[in-house]
Amino acid sequence: SNAGEDACLDPKNGSPTEALLHDMKVAKIMNAMAESLLSAPDKVFLEPYRPAVTAKLEEAAAMCEQALQSGLQEIDKFVQTQILGPLCRALCKRIATTIGKIHYGSYLQESTDPDAEGPLFAQKYLSDLYEKLGEAHLSKLPQKYAAYVASTIATFSIYTFVSNISLIRPLAESTRLHLTQDLADFELSLEQLMVKGGQSKHLSEVGNGKPYAELRAVRQMLFWTGLDD
Repeated sequence: SNAGEDACLDPKNGSPTEALLHDMKVAKIMNAMAESLLSAPDKVFLEPYRPAVTAKLEEAAAMCEQALQSGLQEIDKFVQTQILGPLCRALCKRIATTIGKIHYGSYLQESTDPDAEGPLFAQKYLSDLYEKLGEAHLSKLPQKYAAYVASTIATFSIYTFVSNISLIRPLAESTRLHLTQDLADFELSLEQLMVKGGQSKHLSEVGNGKPYAELRAVRQMLFWTGLDD
């Protein structure tokens, strides 16, 4: 649809626009085309002749597979640049805006009133957001593309969340404890998002493990007293 990232989401509730829904249908068509191309060498040259497959048939299948690679690459390039790229950027903008609310005094109140009840930041703002993203966007994409979007969102979310909570001051003892709980809830929400996206990787494996390593490190940072000692 060439709508771009600014026309992917409804500004009121973040739901997919008609343009995005159209692009998701296109993604399904492109994915089906790619799967057909991938299976073509086997279906044409090998499957009809099993078990009497000759070396020439195997060679022909290999040549066919090689010849189709450029087409498969073009399909992936088109889907990445025209559909998944704009969608990921739009979703990441929404996530960044939500995480930015962490500076609206979420922990300032907790530090002055440690007995205050109610959901913490991750439960209040992020858990439901990631659940809706999974239902409204990932569920409408083929598994291959949904896994890519889930990994991209998870990586961006970790870096953004870690960068923001590192700026929170003052760090009273109750604030540290609440942040620790938020980190656990945040990680759980991302793990569930990965599952909904059909991602076989654990969160610790995304991005070669670098984003998750930062997420683990910030927990240690919250209770680090090296300068005090």
